[in-house]
Amino acid sequence: MALQSLMRWESADKLYWSAWMILCTIGWIGIEGVLAVKGISSIGPSSETMSFLGTSVSVFLITSLSFFFPFLILFVIQSTVLKECLNLPKSSITIWVRASTLSATLLLASIYHHSTSGFSFIWHILGVLIIIIIQWISLRLHSKQANLVFIGNLIAVLLAIFIPATIPSVRIMAGFIYGAVSGAFIVNQRVKSKG
Repeated sequence: MALQSLMRWESADKLYWSAWMILCTIGWIGIEGVLAVKGISSIGPSSETMSFLGTSVSVFLITSLSFFFPFLILFVIQSTVLKECLNLPKSSITIWVRASTLSATLLLASIYHHSTSGFSFIWHILGVLIIIIIQWISLRLHSKQANLVFIGNLIAVLLAIFIPATIPSVRIMAGFIYGAVSGAFIVNQRVKSKG
C-alpha cells in the first residue's frame, strides 16, 4: 500500500519530499556541527556562569542559544513544506514552529549538559519523543492528518536512532534516514488529499 502511494507521486511531490529530506539532513549536520564546536570549546557541561557581552549568564543559556537559532531557521523552512503537504492554516504552522523550536532547543541543551551520564542514550530517545509529541499536539489542533504524521515521525526517529546506534559509522546519516522516512509520510498526506 505504501509503495502504491509512492508510485502516485507527481514531480511536485518528489520535490517536497526531496526538500524535506535535504532540510532534515542539513539540520542534523548542523546539530552535529554545534556539538563539535561546543565540544572543542571549553564550554562543557557545567552549571557555572560566565560573562557574555558583559553580563553573567549560565553556560546552559549559552548552549541553548547555540541550538535555538539553527532550530528556528530549520523549522521555519520545514514549515513551508509542511504547510503545503498538510494544507494547514498559518496559525497552526506558527504554533508548530514555536513548539518545535522551543522543545528541541531546551531538550537538546539538556541532553548536551547530561551527556556525561550513563543514561545519555535514554535521554536522546526521551528527548526526541517529547519533541515529536509536542509537534503532534500542535498539528493536531488543526489537522486530522497529524496522527499519520506522528506515526511517520515515530518510525523515522526510531530508525534514525537505532541504525546509527548499531552501526556507528552511519551516525552522520541519521538526518537523512529521518528525513527520508518522515518526509514520505508527510508527502503521502498531500497525495491522499489530492486523490
